[in-house]
Amino acid sequence: MRRSTIAAAGALTAFLLAGAVWTRVLSSRAERDFPPEGRFVDVEGLRLHCVDRGAGPPVVLLHGAYGALQDWTATIVDDLARTHRVLAFDRPGHGWSERPSVGACGPLAQARIVRAALRELGVVEKPLLVGFSWSGAMSLAWALEWPDELAGVLLVNGVAYSWPGASATEYVVAGLPAIGPLLAHTIAAPVGAWTADAAIRRAFGPAAVPATFTRSPIPLALRPAQFLVEAQDMRLLKAAAAIQSPRYAEIRVPLSMLAARDDVVAPWDFHSGRLHDALAGSELVVLEGAGHQILHSHPAEVLAAIERLATRVKAR
Repeated sequence: MRRSTIAAAGALTAFLLAGAVWTRVLSSRAERDFPPEGRFVDVEGLRLHCVDRGAGPPVVLLHGAYGALQDWTATIVDDLARTHRVLAFDRPGHGWSERPSVGACGPLAQARIVRAALRELGVVEKPLLVGFSWSGAMSLAWALEWPDELAGVLLVNGVAYSWPGASATEYVVAGLPAIGPLLAHTIAAPVGAWTADAAIRRAFGPAAVPATFTRSPIPLALRPAQFLVEAQDMRLLKAAAAIQSPRYAEIRVPLSMLAARDDVVAPWDFHSGRLHDALAGSELVVLEGAGHQILHSHPAEVLAAIERLATRVKAR
């Protein structure tokens, strides 16, 4: 028994060491393939990575989970920057942005940090806020807390409500002391890379995965520190949505939603449909034949939704 136990321990150690080496290789490759492509702004003792392009009424773009600002630069930034000042951020702890080292950093805290960054960047005109997926909750928190500082909000397959059931096992395990960091530094990245293709197809279905998605920096999200951030974000999202959703009727800024009928990540009827029913005057457009990743599969529709919201704001 003792000999078999020693052998098992040795095999596990070798497996974890191999995972740690492969994780470092994958992390180095991700940072080489997806270097910073914008500028950095210092705020609250943190460095935030952002792209700041164009001129005109400002539009702030906030990415979802396992994403970064490249999801926007690969899709709509160039077109949008023809008529607007476009500011796309890596959210705190994602991509190349830093995150507070202590305390929770949920949707409201991240909104506060990006809001401070806008001031540092000299944005004085009220911006349109565009939140994709996870950042739907962040955008709603912003609209509830600082409504007088926004021109309008657009949610793109945005998360608005706390969903039933427990958080996914991998996010719970990632939050355990010692165990979470161990897994993040050994097997999370290799397993994530191995399962990524299936997860991507699920996120796009029934639409095909377009070529632009090769510029989505998912590999950055599998780096150990960012994987732990992603897991914390998902745990905090559920709780934050439960706390803020009873207040949604208080929102007074123009709010629009673009959702996909076949989204299995943030089902449109559970999130956008409910929010539309709860908030008089909101606009909801539901796309047919589209899944969660409509930034990449339907960029023209996202651009059109932004312009419709901008028109609504001007008409007020």
